[in-house]
Amino acid sequence: MYYDAHRLEHEMQHDNTKQSSRASWRLHQTHERLDALLDETGGEVTPEVEALEAEIMAHVEEAAKIGAAMVCAAKQRTEAIDAEIKRLQARKAYEARCVEAGKRLLRLVSDEIGETTFSAGTYRVSVRQPLLRVVGQIPEGADPAAYIERGLATAQPAKVDRRAIKRELQGGFEVDGFTLERGGEKGVVVR
Repeated sequence: MYYDAHRLEHEMQHDNTKQSSRASWRLHQTHERLDALLDETGGEVTPEVEALEAEIMAHVEEAAKIGAAMVCAAKQRTEAIDAEIKRLQARKAYEARCVEAGKRLLRLVSDEIGETTFSAGTYRVSVRQPLLRVVGQIPEGADPAAYIERGLATAQPAKVDRRAIKRELQGGFEVDGFTLERGGEKGVVVR
């Protein structure tokens, strides 16, 4: 797509003749000088600016061809870029679905084969057990002060500190009304 736009722009700008090519080049240089001069003068129209504008207007047909070619070629390139962006977005979504399907497969087979680390090319994939989470609540009728004293809850009204309870349970201590359970599914890490 880009090649065709570039070729069209080239053909329209140069019209396959040396004379047209030279005129295009002179016109392009004149336009650059005009821009530079307007920058120097702060946009003020001076006799030099008027002379350059007159030179451009003397080649008005060539200027129109160049302008049309530039617009057409830029429009084609923009459309080609938009199409490529859409294609890449669709491909990215497809690859993301493949990653999730691969993770599901690894979660299913890792326990069966007793492996948790796999290598593929330059990547290492690890399957991890779900994180432990604290499940439960202070039993009805239990004294919240006992939980507060142990640092497992905050002052009245008693609000449970699940992190502190998790540390206690992992340390082998018993906390009435609470247990540790693995929540969610196994995590898959790619490095």
